[in-house]
Amino acid sequence: MDDIILINKLIDNNIYKKLIKGIYEIETYYRPSWFRKFEYLYLVFSCISNWIVGSPVPNVTVGKLQIGILNYLRYDGREFTNKHLKYINKVSIKELYNILRLIRIDRSIYVCEWLINDILKDKKFYSLQTKARYIGLAYNGSYKYANELENKCIE
Repeated sequence: MDDIILINKLIDNNIYKKLIKGIYEIETYYRPSWFRKFEYLYLVFSCISNWIVGSPVPNVTVGKLQIGILNYLRYDGREFTNKHLKYINKVSIKELYNILRLIRIDRSIYVCEWLINDILKDKKFYSLQTKARYIGLAYNGSYKYANELENKCIE
């Protein structure tokens, strides 16, 4: 099934549909599928290294929606005091399994929706443009990304 059709099917809120489709279009444009395969391998290698020698796991972004490992773990119920860690000290085998399971696009869509809710909690916006710009900046940390997401959402 086409990923955009899947987003339309799984997400009820029309604004969230636009935001997630915009994020999807940006991320899949800048990260082709062959590149994502290397990200998955890097994630698995980092976790194995964590188990063997105790090296921290980098909070890399993976999947078609480029969600950070920390956010996958948070979605799965793990608590963190800092949401902006560059490294995660310990990732269990079960957590790696859950991350690999959540990376699938049908599950990543729900993680992305949850993340948008988390970003927007206690915030009020009067326009989709402002909301999209805020989400883009929080999601990626770049004003260019924020403007690109805003443009995708108002097309």
